[in-house]
Parts: sequence; structure tokens; C-alpha cells
Amino acid sequence: VLLGKLASLAGQIAQRRQVAAWYAELLGDLPLILPGDGEDWRHSYHLHVVRLKPAVREQVLAEGRRRGLPLSLHYALACHQNPYLIERFGAQPPLPETERRLAEILTLPLHPYLERTSVEAVALPLRELLAGAAPEAPGPAPEAIG
Repeated sequence: VLLGKLASLAGQIAQRRQVAAWYAELLGDLPLILPGDGEDWRHSYHLHVVRLKPAVREQVLAEGRRRGLPLSLHYALACHQNPYLIERFGAQPPLPETERRLAEILTLPLHPYLERTSVEAVALPLRELLAGAAPEAPGPAPEAIG
């Protein structure tokens, strides 16, 4: 089954990259960090995770959900905070950088069949929500997160 899906992988990645390009066009001038390609690698856009200041992220998420926008926290907990793993392996030491990044991320809808109108239905209200946000995005973009 998976070998059969391999034939359509390149096309699906191209479609995902198109969706990401629409998000970049519509959101690129806002106080957030969008995912993108690295110096020697290309993003496949399995997910579209943006970064915002934590306080702004909380406001955007709450108001976006109130408005019915399909925004999510794909990773609500870091692995070392997962209750099952803590129960199984014991409490782990804090990972401050991981925890800081976790507080900044917000996942926008992305799949290969998303139409531009659907991207606009998310991006345009998101623009409105971010209009009053602080003018700075969170720290520098990571170099090699795909």
C-alpha cells in the first residue's frame, strides 16, 4: 500500500508547497515566523507550524477558536512532559528551549487538496487577529527544522 502511495508523493509535496506559498503571500508581512526552506533542504510541509509570541499565540488561538477557525496546537505537550512517559520512565529534566518553542507554535491547516479560498478563509481572519499584535515576532527562526 505504501509503495503505491510513493508514486504520488512528489505531486502531493508540490501541492503542499503551493498551499504554503499562499500562506506566505497572505501572512508574510505579519509578526510571526512562517516555516520555510533551509540553506540545503526543502520543506515538505507535512505540517504548517507558525511561531508567535506566546501571549499573542494564546490570544489568537482563543479568539480564532471562538470564531471557528481551524487553528490547533499540534503539539500541546513536549515529549518529556507527556504523562504516560513520566509515569513509565519518571520525571525528566526540564528542556527550557523546547518548552519556550512549544509556547510559541500554532498549526494552520495544510493538506495537498486545500484550495486557495480555504487558505484565505483562515489567513484573512488571522491577519485581522494579528493586526493588534506586538510588532516583533519571536526569536530567530530555527535553521534546520523541517
